[in-house]
Amino acid sequence: MNFLIFIITGFILAGSITADSCTEPNGFIKDIVNDVVSSTDSIKEKDRLVKSVSTKLRAVSDSDYVMGKILGAKYRVISGEKKKQLEQKISNFIIKGFVGALTQVESSNAMSVYPFRGKVTKYSNVRARYTSRSGEKVKLTFALSCKSGNQWKLQDVVVDGVSLVDGFVAQLRPVVEKDGVDGLLAFLSKK
Repeated sequence: MNFLIFIITGFILAGSITADSCTEPNGFIKDIVNDVVSSTDSIKEKDRLVKSVSTKLRAVSDSDYVMGKILGAKYRVISGEKKKQLEQKISNFIIKGFVGALTQVESSNAMSVYPFRGKVTKYSNVRARYTSRSGEKVKLTFALSCKSGNQWKLQDVVVDGVSLVDGFVAQLRPVVEKDGVDGLLAFLSKK
């Protein structure tokens, strides 16, 4: 599976506005992808690379959406400090999973973003295609939300029809249901 997609999605962690507050979403996705690829091309040390990409992607991810999906109703009742801890741990968990693939990203395998059609709304999808090293075409859909401050936030990436956020939910929600939020924090601390 394409590691660039996982990198972008793995940091999905980090409103009420009008639909035309955000600009056309394709440019947003192109900027993220170019930024990630340029980092992977210029930084070869794994720790520095992960830190650089993590910082960039946390700033554009919709953590409230992902945390709500993983925790379900429990998300509304956890404290602010615990919420911050959980967001950090989930982000770190995802980052660790993609470190190996992160260093293999090459700028020569460009992503093609399909033209955006329709009106920009509070929630938009950007469709793209990426060619893997093996030559396989990978179809992508980036799910975005326009948040306060008139900025797009990345909610999910769907890879060949499979939602990565749904994958995180399937892996982490059983821990929450069995052991609660504290159990999830303990689980993520071990990873």
